Amino acid sequence: MPESSPTESLIDDSTLEDLRSMQRPGRPSLLSKVIERYLESSPPLIAAIHAALEADSPESLRQAAHSLKASSAALGAVQMSRLCGELEMLARANTTEGGKEFAAPLAELFDATSALLVTIKQAAHVSR
Repeated sequence: MPESSPTESLIDDSTLEDLRSMQRPGRPSLLSKVIERYLESSPPLIAAIHAALEADSPESLRQAAHSLKASSAALGAVQMSRLCGELEMLARANTTEGGKEFAAPLAELFDATSALLVTIKQAAHVSR
C-alpha cells in the first residue's frame, strides 16, 4: 500500500474555497453543512468497508469504498479519497485479498481528517 507524503495535506484548500464561494449571504454555512453530512455518513461507510473485508465481499467493498471515495473527494479529503480509490480498485479486480492492510490506516486517516474538519467547521461558524 503506497504511503502518502508527509507534506500532503489532509484537505485540499482549493476545494474548501470552492465550497465557501457557493455560500449565499444570510444563509446557514454551506461548508458547515457539507462537513456535518460527511462526518455523519462516513462512519457507516467505513464500517461497511470493514464488514466487506471480513465477509470477503468484493462487490460490497466496491460500493462502500466508491461512496466514501466520492464524498471524500467532494470535500477535498484527498488522502481519504485516494485510499478509498485503492480499495475500490482492489474490489473491481473481484478480490478483497490484501484489503485488510488498509483497515487500520483508513481508521487513522479518518480520525485525523475528522479532527481537522471539526476545526474547519468551528472556524466557519466564527468567521460568519
